[in-house]
Amino acid sequence: MSFFDKKYLPALALFVLALALYANTLGHGFVLDDQIVITQNDYVKQGWSGIYDIFSHDTFAGYSRLAGQENSLPGGRYRPLSLAVFAVFYSIFGENTLPYHVLAVLLYALTGVLLFVLLRNLFTALPQGTLLAGLTTGLFIVHPVHTEVVANIKSCDEQLALLFGLGAWLATLRAYDTGKKWSWPLTGLLFFLACLSKENAVLLAILVPFSLVVFRKASIMGALRQGIPIYLALTAFLIIRAAVTSSEAGGPTMSADPLNNPFLVWNGSAWLPCSAMERAATVLYTLGYQLRLLALPHPLTSDYYHLQLQSCASPAVWFGLLALAVTAFIGIFSLRKQADNPLHSAVGFGIVFLLLTIGLTANILFPIGAFMAERFLYLPSVGFCIAAVAGGKLLFDKYATKRLVPFFVVAKVVFILLTLLRNPAWKDNATLLGTDIHTSTGSPKLNSDYGTQLLEKGLQDKDPTKRQELLAKAQQHLRTALDHHPTYYDAYLAHGACSYYLGEFDAAVASYRAAFKLSPQDPKSKLGLQYALQAQADAQHQKGQTDAAITAMTEAWQLQPDTLSATHLAIYYRAKNEPAKAVEWMEKAVELVPRDERLAKKIIDVTSGH
Repeated sequence: MSFFDKKYLPALALFVLALALYANTLGHGFVLDDQIVITQNDYVKQGWSGIYDIFSHDTFAGYSRLAGQENSLPGGRYRPLSLAVFAVFYSIFGENTLPYHVLAVLLYALTGVLLFVLLRNLFTALPQGTLLAGLTTGLFIVHPVHTEVVANIKSCDEQLALLFGLGAWLATLRAYDTGKKWSWPLTGLLFFLACLSKENAVLLAILVPFSLVVFRKASIMGALRQGIPIYLALTAFLIIRAAVTSSEAGGPTMSADPLNNPFLVWNGSAWLPCSAMERAATVLYTLGYQLRLLALPHPLTSDYYHLQLQSCASPAVWFGLLALAVTAFIGIFSLRKQADNPLHSAVGFGIVFLLLTIGLTANILFPIGAFMAERFLYLPSVGFCIAAVAGGKLLFDKYATKRLVPFFVVAKVVFILLTLLRNPAWKDNATLLGTDIHTSTGSPKLNSDYGTQLLEKGLQDKDPTKRQELLAKAQQHLRTALDHHPTYYDAYLAHGACSYYLGEFDAAVASYRAAFKLSPQDPKSKLGLQYALQAQADAQHQKGQTDAAITAMTEAWQLQPDTLSATHLAIYYRAKNEPAKAVEWMEKAVELVPRDERLAKKIIDVTSGH
């Protein structure tokens, strides 16, 4: 009897492995999109009382910064279950991050145990099926590409979807094996919860019956009948989802921002859709990139906006096409050869699972708002691990039977080291941005976020030299962001602030002016432009450029009348020996604060030439 044939010990060992692997994330804080789903989500912060709103609105409706933009992607997002869990946690623990990270790690460990139990039942007809189940689950648990899903609390939606999906799958399998339908209500409930966690669980409605055909040799009609509770749950979910997302204000629209629609090209004045060939080439490239990450998960990053639109002339596109074609060929070949060796069934099924699930987030059927993300590989990695282990056994049975386990042990040790080394990057936003900027060097989002972080750090530093260094570095990253994304509003604001504090007032005015043009209703851009113009005017006046100073300060006054603009204009006109104009502007200043004795005195000083 092998270790994995024992009753409880293998599951316990896998559970402990998952806990140990991610124990170094328990002290981490909230990062990235955690603010959207927890710290700045109005519904979640209401605790128990916010659960109704969570289930009756789009997932991002509670995040005030996205108010009115919930459906920036067609179809919206409806993933209320993880938000409801966060709301309960928030009512109990507030913003203490430890319980949330404990939840994420426990969900991952439980998923590993459930995956092992499922595969051990699924692989009963395979040679050394329990060994394969253990090796597959072990590979899944240690895979470094899962670091985002576990370390980033927001991705509990991915974990809950897979956990409940595996539960529904196992219940279906046992119902088929026993011939009893008493578990059908449980199957439907678990699958419904999986869909409420994240929409990608709907693919299991295809894969679960397919697994019965492949591993139990069920007829297609027999497998479909076994899937009835899944289809009923899926129907209920789709009806509820359609009712909720279609009621959101604004309706489904595709954003003209490349951070929400990466298939856009800047023509010098506007973002336009790329060509169909560029889109197809980019999809092939990113699919190949994701397959490579599953096999060789290094380097990893939280941000893949550094990926660029591709043309058919790119060798990387052809590599992606070749990788997909070879993978699909192996899958088809394996399914056709399963009668010769049951292991081919696992290889073929794993590849179908991989390609079907990875295709859902590949911008083929509908846009997802990004080229790719590591969390999108969480569900596909199940298929990858099944195919990799079964395929490995096929090869080792033919060439080196006794080397199968040592090979996967070595592979898992490497993956464990990569995971342990990657986890610390997710400690907080500062650490994550500072780490990933070296991988995603051309990402406009990462450069903007990192530049903004350096700006804030620089403004807090009391050492003048260090402050200047941080501001200069921040300015450089913000400039990179704007070079790649010429309409990036947040980057313009931060670049304007950097330039202002560096004393580069012309650059500050240019950046704030661009921001104001993009969003004139936002007081931040208006105030920033006003301050930058005032500083620019003073600098010009000191250089003897009085006419330019008057122009700049007049524009500042037109943005928002204040005493600083008025008094300085009075001084500029006095310098031009135009006392009437000087008095006129001083009187405007006094009108703003009529009881200010200092201004009254300043009128005398200006008119007398002091």
